[in-house]
Amino acid sequence: MKQHSNFIVKGFVILAFLLLLIPFFPAKAATLQELYAQRAKLLDEISSKQKNLSLKKKEAEQLKLILAQIDRDIQSIEGKISDTQMNINTKNGEIDVTNADVKQKEGEISQKTSELHDTLILMYQTSYKPWWQRILFFNSFSELIDYNQSVGALELELQTNIEELNKLKNQLEEKKTQLDKEKSDLQTLQNQQEAFQQGLQIQQNQKQNALVSANAAQKTIEQQIADAKKMYADVNSQVYKIQAAAQRGIAGGNPNSPFPFGPPAAGTITATFGTSTPFQNFHTGVDFANVIGTPVVASAAGTVSTVNSLSYGYGNYVIISHDSSWQTLYGHFMSFAVSSGQHVEKGQVIGYIGMTGWTTGPHVHFEIRYNGVPVDPMAYL
Repeated sequence: MKQHSNFIVKGFVILAFLLLLIPFFPAKAATLQELYAQRAKLLDEISSKQKNLSLKKKEAEQLKLILAQIDRDIQSIEGKISDTQMNINTKNGEIDVTNADVKQKEGEISQKTSELHDTLILMYQTSYKPWWQRILFFNSFSELIDYNQSVGALELELQTNIEELNKLKNQLEEKKTQLDKEKSDLQTLQNQQEAFQQGLQIQQNQKQNALVSANAAQKTIEQQIADAKKMYADVNSQVYKIQAAAQRGIAGGNPNSPFPFGPPAAGTITATFGTSTPFQNFHTGVDFANVIGTPVVASAAGTVSTVNSLSYGYGNYVIISHDSSWQTLYGHFMSFAVSSGQHVEKGQVIGYIGMTGWTTGPHVHFEIRYNGVPVDPMAYL
């Protein structure tokens, strides 16, 4: 039993020792075929992400158009609400004037009614006196008749005035009723307009939130694309490293060049071939650092085969073909001085140092390629 326990303990000790040794054994290097497969997978991923990014950009642009239309609609309905409020204010003014007119007519009616009442009392008092008393008030019988006729005419006039005033009052009250209805209609319209405005604002908030989400998704996808491109650059540098080693093995060293290559620019060498940089595990060229705008020249005579711009990697770059096997690449330009298909001589300005693409400072990234594979430029300069 004791021997069995010792055996178990020894087994655990050996297992622990083996686990400690694992970090000291390097992982098996990826083969060229595996790197090709990784590179192809990354290209597919980048392509798929770029399509998604394009869709998100279109979605964001569409949302911006919708929001712009909603803004215009809100401005329009605000103008209509303002116009409706002005109309309501006008109606309120008309109603106030009409109310004042009605009140004035009521006062006039009250005054005329009072006058009529006094006249009727006078007539009553006069008509019920004995005839001989009534004659005592006048110089003649004809004067009495004239008085009775004038009082009767006054009564008729007062009654007529009261009827006309009542008619005017009724007309004013009808006008007020109509104005009240028009004001009520305007208030109903304003309520509908304000409800429509609230609906637009709800839509605006929803679309704003959707736009924020689309922009956030866009940034996420852009970061994913940037990460995939970085991984692609790392895999590509490993591919170039293996290809360059194989090429040197076949040639027994660096292949001989028929061209006397010269430096592409004045400046300080900040990264050499095969070293690790923030953007490549295996640096495929030599970096010449100088101030932005420093001229970059052709390292040897040839034909410009590529003038291209990227938001990553080489940024603005130029490739010159010197024959069917040899090429030079110049990256991170601020601007170009040549065009594709143009013949250039050695030392001719082809562009200017910048910081486009993946850079940590202004420089020109310079590569010499043999059969498409980067070789150490320092072996030829």
